[in-house]
Amino acid sequence: IGQHVSNKEAQERNYNEIIQKMSGDSKKRDIIESAYQKLKDNYDLENFMRFQQKAMPCLHSNLPEIKQKSQWKLLVESPDFSYADLRWLIGMLNVKGYFRKHKELLNYMFFQDVRDAGIHFSVPIFLISGEYDKVCRVDLTEEYFETIQAPDKKLVLIKLCGHSPQMDDPATVAKEIKDLLAAE
Repeated sequence: IGQHVSNKEAQERNYNEIIQKMSGDSKKRDIIESAYQKLKDNYDLENFMRFQQKAMPCLHSNLPEIKQKSQWKLLVESPDFSYADLRWLIGMLNVKGYFRKHKELLNYMFFQDVRDAGIHFSVPIFLISGEYDKVCRVDLTEEYFETIQAPDKKLVLIKLCGHSPQMDDPATVAKEIKDLLAAE
């Protein structure tokens, strides 16, 4: 769920989209340009997060009303919520500590390009994304999907969802996954 194709290219597209849509607000534009330039100069997790904090509100301000549930509320209200979940939640609040602890995984995830692994697969490939995902950009996912060669492939876009359709519309995502598995 949420095909991360190329974080670097996604951020470049996010930046270009924001700059195209900004008119007249030179202060905001300067903030975005500065954050993006820092990211380009030193593409690391800290600069990535700083750019994300500035970019996402700009990108989301132009979207229709999308389904977006509080992930914190969902976690705490879950009947399966446990002490381990509470420890994870507290760890997430310490962003620098979280990144330090998961640096190797995050570096791999954020700085790899999935296209480098190839496009030929011997197994079915099913991708699910929110139709307005700007983190794992849908346009990159669609472009990548078109290049994939697999015995069976399907791209499912969950309507009116952003980056976390599995949390924002879990019934639809569950139905789509069941349908994909039933077809196999």
